Amino acid sequence: MVPGLAQINQMNKAKSKILVFDDDKDLCHMLSIILKRHFDVIVKHRVSEAISDIRENKPDFILMDLNIPDIGGEETAKTVKRTDKLKDIPLYLFSANSDILNSVKRSNADGYIKKPCDKKILIESIRAALQA
Repeated sequence: MVPGLAQINQMNKAKSKILVFDDDKDLCHMLSIILKRHFDVIVKHRVSEAISDIRENKPDFILMDLNIPDIGGEETAKTVKRTDKLKDIPLYLFSANSDILNSVKRSNADGYIKKPCDKKILIESIRAALQA
């Protein structure tokens, strides 16, 4: 069977690049498995070099653990959102913390995803942020 034009366009369409910052290596492995069917996934376990990691990898979306070591996800998100060439990249905080909504407001993040989350909600949330 020869693919039609729409199928060829879909095959040639580049996947969006997701940069995940989380220190939980098991969780990152699981996220990679879930997300790689839909996106290109890059995982970082520390935020000490977050700005250079973002500049180097040029992600379309950032998923940031709130409680990641070094300066933490909230402070890192603040820095990203204050950096001119990076501030327009959708950045969601990712946490089981009950105060995550306040962290989103304080950091100027674009949204959040609660841990644990359903994989369908995770994928739909990322897709919605990418289309916004």
